[in-house]
Amino acid sequence: MKQGRLTIAYNTLLKLYRIEGIPFQISCKLFMLKKKLQPYYELQAEKQDVIMEAHGVDNARNLTPEILKEFEEILKTDVEWNEEPAEIALTPDLVEKLGITGAVIDQLDGFVTFTEG
Repeated sequence: MKQGRLTIAYNTLLKLYRIEGIPFQISCKLFMLKKKLQPYYELQAEKQDVIMEAHGVDNARNLTPEILKEFEEILKTDVEWNEEPAEIALTPDLVEKLGITGAVIDQLDGFVTFTEG
């Protein structure tokens, strides 16, 4: 799996697990999955910090095309992810509350399996 895929899933989970009014069981599953992805995300951020420091850049507003290319290479890195997807059963009400769309399902593909419940 590519680092970029994990990053997309992590960012999507950050949005979902903060939504209030979600059943405890679903909140726990989203949180635990986020927690498993967090070390991958943090390692990416550390690598990006090293690149920025090497280029003498101290904030994201000053990123050059060269730096962005190096960031892109990080996202293309193969990482080992062997976790089983979390299974989350959704009712129509929860689909609406969480804002589950085809795009969200795609972003979490391989990390979450949504079922009707």
